[in-house]
Amino acid sequence: MNARRKQIMDAAHQLFIDKGFADTSIQEILDEAGVAKGTFYNYFASKTQCLVAILEYVKEEGNKKRAELAYGKSPTDEDIFVEQIAVRLKMNRQYKLIGLFQAASISLDKELQAYIKKQHGQELTWMSHRIVEVYELEDKRFSFDYAVLLAGMTHHLIYIWMMGADKEVQVEKVIKYALSQLRFIIDGDNSSSTPFFSQDWLSVYHLDGISMVQVKEELIELLSDTIKKMQKSELVSPLEHLEFLKGELETEQPRYFLIESVLLALSKYKEAFGMEQEIKRIGVLTWKWLQTVKEA
Repeated sequence: MNARRKQIMDAAHQLFIDKGFADTSIQEILDEAGVAKGTFYNYFASKTQCLVAILEYVKEEGNKKRAELAYGKSPTDEDIFVEQIAVRLKMNRQYKLIGLFQAASISLDKELQAYIKKQHGQELTWMSHRIVEVYELEDKRFSFDYAVLLAGMTHHLIYIWMMGADKEVQVEKVIKYALSQLRFIIDGDNSSSTPFFSQDWLSVYHLDGISMVQVKEELIELLSDTIKKMQKSELVSPLEHLEFLKGELETEQPRYFLIESVLLALSKYKEAFGMEQEIKRIGVLTWKWLQTVKEA
């Protein structure tokens, strides 16, 4: 990383910890880093971008450590999985990110909120993939549910511990306990159950590097599958909207205003016919595609 960029990030990071993100001005960052305003804007377009760069740096460092832990080890080694989960929690402590994440979660800054959601979604998706590997799941339908349960148990166990203790709990101990409880659920009979979340529930947060052509292809494929399922129902209107949307996307010149109208109409039906996951996914992908083509 460029030394001057890192210098600015380190100064901003310390100020965000000491004063809070909202109460820190760019001028204070300049003074702390000892750089001119022009130098700051050579690297960051805004204070938000500076914070995102800090969070991204810590995330990448964590990913490297996770990769190092896994190198040469069996993907089914639960102890390695425990250590990998602990990496992120320990780094959040080391870099004092908890307060920054809390501030970001209530911030009105849309760019910052979008980044936090994306990072959280990516972490849960990684966790769901590792759960499949570690426990060699043949039925992968519940993998994302398991990831949400594991993350929720881990974070809440730590939170409640801190409410009643004077010292921090060993994160590996918490993770091992949460996994021991999760195994009871995994070992249960889910053959007649339906997952709460689909496996790709938050996969939209992995679309940044995907072209609009790929997004469109995935969307049309999803629409085709959903239409087949809907044809078995008696709800004619939602089916007509889905078929219209698919047809519009397949034309050479889709009418964006009509697509937006169809999405709004579909949103009224999503609670009505037990296909909330598919409809939400269609909506997210379509809005993503619209945003991409309009910016092109």
